[in-house]
Formats: sequence, structure tokens, C-alpha cells
Amino acid sequence: MVMKGELPPTSSVSQSTVLLRGDGVVDGWTKVYHLSWLIGEVKRPRSPDNCMDFLLGNIDEGNPIHWGIVSQRLLPAINHVRAAAADVITVGDGAFLFAVERGFTHANTALGAFNQPGVAGL
Repeated sequence: MVMKGELPPTSSVSQSTVLLRGDGVVDGWTKVYHLSWLIGEVKRPRSPDNCMDFLLGNIDEGNPIHWGIVSQRLLPAINHVRAAAADVITVGDGAFLFAVERGFTHANTALGAFNQPGVAGL
């Protein structure tokens, strides 16, 4: 993004706000879930240069075991970015927030747990 002119040459992750977006099941038949990492300080937020996309396959939004797997795979990476970035904001549906922002829990986490800085629900 620095080379594309979207960020100043002196930019670093420690000065950035990073957004992790989970935008739901892309295809109801294949159950593919689409994730994006975005940087908040870019000149053109909707630019295709401001997006690192990932696809997770065979995720059923109603299956807590699948979301547990998402949590195990994503939380280490999110925690790594959170340690390096100025702020990390997670945006997504309820199941996504349960899995990756709060850690995977089944019955003991209420939606009120998301009412904290750095968490935004759609």
C-alpha cells in the first residue's frame, strides 16, 4: 500500500488501525466465508489495494464446532496483529464476533459482551 501511494512512506503497523471484516457466507451451497483485513488510514478506503482477502470453506453459520475451528485458526493471527497495530477493530455478524473477537464460547457469552472499544457489529 505504501508503494501504491495509499499510505505515506513512513507508515508502520504500530500507527495503523486494522479492521478485520467477516462478511458472511458467500455461497449458501458451498458455505464459503469471506474475510478481509483493511487498513483504516489509507487515502482511498474502498480501493482494491486496501484489502487482503481470505476465504474459509465449509463453514456453517449454525454449527458451533465450525466456529470453534475458525476461532482456533484466527485468534493467534488477530492477537499478533493486535500486538503490533495501534488498534484492531472486528466487524461482522454475531457468529463471527463470538468466534474471533471474544474467543469461541457456546452458551455463556451474551451480545452485551460486544459493547466494548474495538468491537463493531453489523
